[in-house]
Amino acid sequence: MVCSVKDWPWSSYRAAAGLISTPVWLQTDWILSNFGLRKGRALERYRAFVSVGKNQISPWQQLRNQNDNLLANEGLQRIGNGVWNLLPIPASLNNW
Repeated sequence: MVCSVKDWPWSSYRAAAGLISTPVWLQTDWILSNFGLRKGRALERYRAFVSVGKNQISPWQQLRNQNDNLLANEGLQRIGNGVWNLLPIPASLNNW
């Protein structure tokens, strides 16, 4: 993992936050429109919103009363302490 969201190479954060040029295939207007009408203010609020999430407890650790059987049926396996592991895709499904 990385220490900062801006260091994650596959994240759209840098483009959405205005730190790099937005690739032509990436649409950032919708997400920014949720943070303000003017782009400068929206960028500022978006960056602040993301920074508030840093060092927070993972939402997956806070889940309670989830149906373990339902999760297991979706290709997940509990490996301990509330941690789930994605099961391999059965060979019969690899060729669909």
